[in-house]
Amino acid sequence: MNYNKKGQPYVIEGRFRLTELEGEVEYCRVRFLQTGYTKAVPSKFVKTGDFDDSSILHEFLEEENMTLVIPTTPKPVTLVHKGEAPKPKTLELKTDNLSNSVTLVDNNVIKQKEFVAIATSPKGKEIKVADIEAFCKVHNLDLEAVQAVLEGEQKTHKRWRFTKA
Repeated sequence: MNYNKKGQPYVIEGRFRLTELEGEVEYCRVRFLQTGYTKAVPSKFVKTGDFDDSSILHEFLEEENMTLVIPTTPKPVTLVHKGEAPKPKTLELKTDNLSNSVTLVDNNVIKQKEFVAIATSPKGKEIKVADIEAFCKVHNLDLEAVQAVLEGEQKTHKRWRFTKA
């Protein structure tokens, strides 16, 4: 094992000669141990150690040309239902003169959607349905057939039973 002037370890794998303008030039096939890169170097440079592992230079240049991607944190997303204005929550302060206690009362209590129907699945599970159209899309049911079951014109639709709430 030999070292060049930059301290990179290498091994000479073979020698060969080429005819050039100066005459016959001897070359050495050199393999660098750190990177495994093989290079043909004139033997006069091998004797003086004036050569280096150019694969490191190529890797560095490729890294320089790479674009840097910096991940950014997304802004928080707020969801607003389409067609509804956001309703601020107002609290009213009520005092009871007799006991001097203070009670906060919420005037805009959010009411839950009223249930239109109760659906019984083929497995016997009961589900409260607020929106029949959305329920039919989710469970792949025909809306007209479900309405016929609710009106009593037929008993079931795809083994689903429906009753009005």
